[in-house]
Amino acid sequence: MSGAVTPASSIRCLISGTAAAASGKLTVTLTISEYRARSALRRLIYRVYRHPLLLFVIGPAVQFILVHRIPRGSPTRNHKAWLSVLGTNLALAGIAAVIVLLLGWRPLVIGYLPISFLAGSFGIWLFYVQHQFENTYWRKDAEWNFEAAAFEGCSLYDLPRFMHWLTGNIGFHHIHHLAIMIPSYRLRAAYKAIPAFREAKKLSIAESISSCRLVLWDERRNKLVGFRDARR
Repeated sequence: MSGAVTPASSIRCLISGTAAAASGKLTVTLTISEYRARSALRRLIYRVYRHPLLLFVIGPAVQFILVHRIPRGSPTRNHKAWLSVLGTNLALAGIAAVIVLLLGWRPLVIGYLPISFLAGSFGIWLFYVQHQFENTYWRKDAEWNFEAAAFEGCSLYDLPRFMHWLTGNIGFHHIHHLAIMIPSYRLRAAYKAIPAFREAKKLSIAESISSCRLVLWDERRNKLVGFRDARR
């Protein structure tokens, strides 16, 4: 599971029960002290990096079109990963070729590619907001607790029923982190059957949109805050 937010210092959030160590695959979130310690140029770079346009429009396009298309590691040690990436690339190339041969290049450029970009942005958004809310749970290694991270570090995204169905019940994200073997089509049933699952932080669509301003971790108050808080 990727897409969770990771502070640059060793504060942890939950990614399938493992530490969210600083990684290029994850969204880096600085603490207030780390942000203040940076030079003016590096602060500007961080502000650009955390801008919604980069995170949810440019970033997903680069991630899915370029980064995910390049296999990593040794082809002998990671042959399954290589076969998976190359097989996906071949399938995508085949789909594009069929569209161009049967319908021409315009449907590919006007129809297929924009829908793919939109799906990538929406997917990144769904994973991002369910960890990126004000009173989420991040702790240093010695203080980190698996159950607390699942219930407090993952939200219950309060979507309309049809959107839960459309997104494979990803809104029940806290259950997925606590018990990753529960299939998506059983998450709602698990939510209804076990009272403890209903204690998770509910995140409305309006609240998720406002969470875009939460870009720094306040270690003193244990909460995510905006850039304005760094000036106080």
